[in-house]
Formats: sequence, structure tokens, C-alpha cells
Amino acid sequence: LFSIDKSTILTATSLEAWVECPYAYFMRHILAVGTVEDPADEDGMTSLVRGSLMHRILDRFLNESINANDLPYPEVPWSPIHHQRMDQICEEEFTLVESRGLTGRTLLWQRESNQLRQALSKFLLDDDKRRKDNMLTPVASEIPFGLEGVKPLILHLSNERSLRFRGRIDRVDRDTDGSLFVTDFKTGKRRDSSKISENSPTLNGRYLQLPLYGLAARELLGTPNTHLETQYWFLLDGGTSVGHLISDLVLKQY
Repeated sequence: LFSIDKSTILTATSLEAWVECPYAYFMRHILAVGTVEDPADEDGMTSLVRGSLMHRILDRFLNESINANDLPYPEVPWSPIHHQRMDQICEEEFTLVESRGLTGRTLLWQRESNQLRQALSKFLLDDDKRRKDNMLTPVASEIPFGLEGVKPLILHLSNERSLRFRGRIDRVDRDTDGSLFVTDFKTGKRRDSSKISENSPTLNGRYLQLPLYGLAARELLGTPNTHLETQYWFLLDGGTSVGHLISDLVLKQY
């Protein structure tokens, strides 16, 4: 992996895949051999479609509110109009995936679409508490780095080499003192990611997104001294979250 060309721009997930299984990384990312679809997904929506759907809905909702300067104060809940708008976006995006034949069997989709609506409604309520507790205001959604003409994140290694990364940061909030809070939305299960902490931020290289995306957000929206916190938000696993500061301790381990 570390013999790659200097111009190559990596993703956090590809590097995590290499740490998890170098052979699988070689097959997928070097030889471009795709994975076999799980037959269990044939009757319903695939995890890839589900994740893309939830990200589109949240991106539309957050960007509309940010661009329209229609954000509640940190201590103020999302309004009934905001909740209504979330429902409207859900309906539009659900109709789109239905028209493309991506939702699977009708009965399964009816159940899953209700679950997704409930998760997004819970998201707004959970976000009320999160914003109030930390005095947060959303400032950006789906921010690219290393894409669309935006410079990549360059990570300098101890051997005087460097790696370049690209990605999209799902959400960035700012608190009243200028600190940044970076969130990566997940539609899968927490599994062992619940074990990450400031003392063990990557679990031996298996969870690299938070430090990388946090540093990228700091470069784009802050200064080298901006206080930075990061978290995974598991939308479909109870709306729970797990994360840590991007501190000197984290960067030394990284």
C-alpha cells in the first residue's frame, strides 16, 4: 500500500479495508474484482441504496436550512415546519427510489420506509438535545475534500512520506466559541466501533474516518488551533453516537 504513486488519492474506507484484509483490498482496489451480492438483499433494499438514500435526505434537509438561514438557535428545537419539510423530502426521495426499482418487494418496502421515516423523525429530536447540550449550529453538509476541485487532505508520515485523502464530510457544526463538531452518519450497526475512544481512536487502524474527516474539516473551516470533536451517528441503530476529541493524544497514536 505504501508504495503507491504520490499522485494517488486514497479514501479512509479503502485504507480501513487494507488494514482489515490486505488480500481483499488487493482484489477489490487493485484488481477491481467486485464482491458477490448477498442473496438476502434481493427481496429488499440493499445497504448501499439505503445508505445513499438516508444521506441524500439529510443533506437536502440540512443544506436547505443552512442556505436559507433558517436554522434554529442551539437551544431551540427544530420547528413543526422543519419536521414537515423533513417528511416532504422523505416522500420525494422515497418516490424516486421506488421509480428506479430499488426498493425490493412492496411489503418489505412498506415496513422499511416506515422505519426510515421514524429514524429521521428521531434524528430531529436527538439533534435538538445534541445542539442544546453543546450549543451547536450546523454550518455545512456533505463537504468534499480531494474532490470537485477541493484540495485533498495530506497526512504526513513519520518516515517523511505522505498520503493524500479524499472524501465527503457528512456534517459539520460550530459551537459558540468556534469549536467544530464533525459527524459521520452511519446506516449500519455499531458493532465494535462502540469501543473507539480518545485513548483508542482507530482500533488499530480499523476506524480511520473520524480523525481524517476531522482534520479535513479543520483545514476547510477552521485554523490549526481550532478545537475539534468527531462522532459516528448510527441513524438506524437507535440513533446512538460514539466519538472522541481530535487531541494531541489522538494525533500521536494516529
